[in-house]
Amino acid sequence: MNNEILSGVRVLDFTTIVSGPYCTRLLADLGAEVIKVEPPEGDFIRTQPPIRAGKSAYFAHLNCGKKSIAIDLRQAGAVELVRELAAKSDVVVENSRPGVMRRLGLDYATLCEAILDGARLHALIPASAEPSRASRVVYDERDLRLVKAAV
Repeated sequence: MNNEILSGVRVLDFTTIVSGPYCTRLLADLGAEVIKVEPPEGDFIRTQPPIRAGKSAYFAHLNCGKKSIAIDLRQAGAVELVRELAAKSDVVVENSRPGVMRRLGLDYATLCEAILDGARLHALIPASAEPSRASRVVYDERDLRLVKAAV
């Protein structure tokens, strides 16, 4: 695999479970600089089996090749710090429950307003953005097929 195709592309990764981390893992494999944003306690998947040498093989597989930062988005100044990171990124990927990123002030529309060069910001459109599926979380393979169709 040519790991330089996305060289120079920075991805801000707010994903968890499978679909999002797998997506951003592929971007990292292609040479993108992926910065995974985790809560202070770490991504939930860090503790999931199979555990090898005290670490989750599942987490390692989905997140290898990424940088990681821990940020408590409930603390003062944290959201502004993330907006600064987004302004220096080319791609922001998230797969939160519907409305979570909007409540944090980190949704696509808000980030586009905060970043003067909005053309640099791209988004993975979750299938749950579809009105009939708005209350669903985007984690499974069927959702990934719907995302491809939406894009």
